[in-house]
Amino acid sequence: MKPLAHTVTAVAPTPPIRLRVVNATDQDVTGVELGDPLFLKVELADESVYGIFGSDLVAKGSSGSETVLLIDENGCPVEPSVVQALDRLPGSKSLMAPFQAFKFASDAAVQFQMTVSYCLDTCPPAECDVPALLTRSPSARGGSAGGGPRRSSRTFCREM
Repeated sequence: MKPLAHTVTAVAPTPPIRLRVVNATDQDVTGVELGDPLFLKVELADESVYGIFGSDLVAKGSSGSETVLLIDENGCPVEPSVVQALDRLPGSKSLMAPFQAFKFASDAAVQFQMTVSYCLDTCPPAECDVPALLTRSPSARGGSAGGGPRRSSRTFCREM
């Protein structure tokens, strides 16, 4: 009898992502005051085989004429006093970054757009050169690096 050799290849479907702006009690916000403490939350189902990495976060006015880069292509905050780095939530595959409510001079609405990249299991955290006072410990950033190369990325939008 001849041995049978089988090659199996498969691709898991890209999991859905939710981009949310929430307050300290994890409630979605629709109207806020300037300076209110808020969080940008990038949610991925914890049972997913993938992890996520956030980059290229841009805030735009609703007309699109005013934009500001908040997190760069490496996942690092451009101005940490405005938006901090996206950290993995403990015990979760989701990411969150604290910020204070702001607006553009000519527009009350702010839209957020970012790129989310997928990794198998867990994405390594961004390695950013930020002042020591703004740096969080490796355990707060989601633990050790791993998960291998990024698989693919998609862009998501959310209006505040």
